[in-house]
Amino acid sequence: MDIIGMILVVVGAIIYFGTMLMYKRSKKKGQFNPDKAGNDEFLTLLNNGAIVTKVIGALLVVAGAIMILAFQ
Repeated sequence: MDIIGMILVVVGAIIYFGTMLMYKRSKKKGQFNPDKAGNDEFLTLLNNGAIVTKVIGALLVVAGAIMILAFQ
């Protein structure tokens, strides 16, 4: 169970921090649509997707930590 917990922690951390990096990169780029129509909707979807993915990554880290601590 320790190995499964460690895998969950590592995968969750990669997902969490990868989402943060990709969100910052996409937001900094600023050129989402050539005609600039619908950029607000795209940014909203990008923000919501980033939040959900960060929550999933954080939950994986917490679940992995609980597995490591509980099954020692």
